[in-house]
Amino acid sequence: MTLITFEEYQKLPKGKLTKDTYKEKSSAQTKVVNKRKKGTRVTKTKKNQTKKESPKKVESNFIPGVEYYIEDTTRRKNEFKEVYKGTFVKTRTYENGDVYVEFDNVKKLVAPFGVRGIPSGFSSKGHRFIEVK
Repeated sequence: MTLITFEEYQKLPKGKLTKDTYKEKSSAQTKVVNKRKKGTRVTKTKKNQTKKESPKKVESNFIPGVEYYIEDTTRRKNEFKEVYKGTFVKTRTYENGDVYVEFDNVKKLVAPFGVRGIPSGFSSKGHRFIEVK
């Protein structure tokens, strides 16, 4: 496929929007209550807070072998957004907690700055993933 503009990309038929969910649903709801005592304080009071474990599992709606449009969400203007097309392979979590979605056969569809390099892994913080119809 040749390079197209973002306006032409918006007219292409698309499927569902796919996301990664990092937070697991908690069974108990946490309630924060601030109690204020009257008068002067002589000693510091301790705040009792429950520790929350950070979820390590990534729940994803991605289906292996399905093609997705990968849309850049870091730029506000449509004329500067980049769009890729690729086949989903897997999600990878690094030690520092960053989660990347990896694709095969990645091609650039919209390239306002030219085609220089093509990445294979995309962060879900800065990209939107839409199924190709």
